[in-house]
Amino acid sequence: MDVLVLGGSRFIGLRLVQLLHREGHSVTVLNRGTTSTQLPEGVATIRADRESPSEVAAALRGKTFDAAFDTSAYVPEVLRPAVEALDGNVGSYVFCSTTAVYQRSHRYPIRPDFPLDRSPDASGYQKGKVACEDILREAHARSGFPATMLRPPAVYGPQNALPEREFSYFARALQRRTIIIPGEASGLLQFAHVDDLAAAFLAAASTDKGVGNGYTVCSEYAISIDYWIRTVGRVAGTPVDVVYVAGDRFAELNREMGLTDVDIWPFGWGRAFSFSIDDATRDLGWSPRFDIDGGLEMTFQWWRDQGLDKADWDFAKDDKMLARLSR
Repeated sequence: MDVLVLGGSRFIGLRLVQLLHREGHSVTVLNRGTTSTQLPEGVATIRADRESPSEVAAALRGKTFDAAFDTSAYVPEVLRPAVEALDGNVGSYVFCSTTAVYQRSHRYPIRPDFPLDRSPDASGYQKGKVACEDILREAHARSGFPATMLRPPAVYGPQNALPEREFSYFARALQRRTIIIPGEASGLLQFAHVDDLAAAFLAAASTDKGVGNGYTVCSEYAISIDYWIRTVGRVAGTPVDVVYVAGDRFAELNREMGLTDVDIWPFGWGRAFSFSIDDATRDLGWSPRFDIDGGLEMTFQWWRDQGLDKADWDFAKDDKMLARLSR
């Protein structure tokens, strides 16, 4: 296939570009070119600022693609110019959304047909992704625009652009630090390995069954927070020391210390995360390759191979909260 990746210079987009290149597809990347990255040999580049509709229109004028993969649109203002430029000129358009679009639920697992969060209390990130999905559904209804929306939860794996996630916990484990976790040990998390997500992008572009729909893409099972952190310790080869802090107390400490909700614990908390991927496996012909054990093992090995275990980490916020808890 002749494919376009919107983004492509970091984490999800970069791993997707690498997969597409390995599979023998002709890959073009469109981005601003401001992030230093090493693209595979032969990958073409288009420089355009997605926030400028005229730049995107000029960059894509006269070009057609078998598939486009959008890994870098978070708000409608960024998405709309690409949709307008590619309408009628692309065989499939696969958009990276997020499970954050789902409304809070009392039923689990959350399925793709569950309501989206349109409440005024939704975060800017949630509102932006919901609005992007609305644009794609409207374009599909209006002109048949071939959009498929993939919704991963927290994504992990090699080249993670958010080192405060699993990378920082590898470091905490190796340094034998006490790890602070809000809520209960039995709270549920569900992750997506970046390479599974990249494979889902390719699967979605290879069938028309998903066009017009949204799909959750992640590991098969939700796991407890305690299982996740113990697995981090196991792959790092060291036991972990964990302190669980009741959610209301954790929120109170964050306020007192002037911290955001993600400064200490960079994953969502205060709600369960459990999702069904049955629709994605049925319609897209995709299934995850990694469970959390194998995925964290592979990621930890990559992390060490890159020498990232020698990096300096600032855990002053942890220490400050631990000191308050000890009082």
